[in-house]
Amino acid sequence: MIVVSRNNVQAFSEISGIITMFYVVRTLSPYTEYEFYVIAVNNIGRGPPSLPATTTTGETVESQIELRYTHHKRVSATTIRQDLTALVAPPTVYEQEEPKRTLAFLPFD
Repeated sequence: MIVVSRNNVQAFSEISGIITMFYVVRTLSPYTEYEFYVIAVNNIGRGPPSLPATTTTGETVESQIELRYTHHKRVSATTIRQDLTALVAPPTVYEQEEPKRTLAFLPFD
C-alpha cells in the first residue's frame, strides 16, 4: 500500500491493491510537494510505515503528436487504406538534485 499526502496539508490518501514491486502514481499536480510512505499489507495485517519520501513534481508536458498524411491505396471497391505517419516530439527529461532515497520492503514472519 502507498500512502500519499500533498503539501503536508492534505489528508493522507491510501492506494491499496498494489501487487507489484513498482507503481506509478498518476494525477499529481505540477510543482507540488508530495510525501509518500509504503506500508506492507498481508493476510495478518498491516506493517509499520516506511520512512517518508518527499519529492516535488516538475512541469507537466503535454504529448505533442503531429500527423502527416503519406498516401492512400484502394484495397477493394469499398475499402481505402490510408497510412499516416506520426511525428512525436521527443520527451523532456527533468533531473532533480535531491538525494535519492530507497524504500525497502521487509517480509513479515
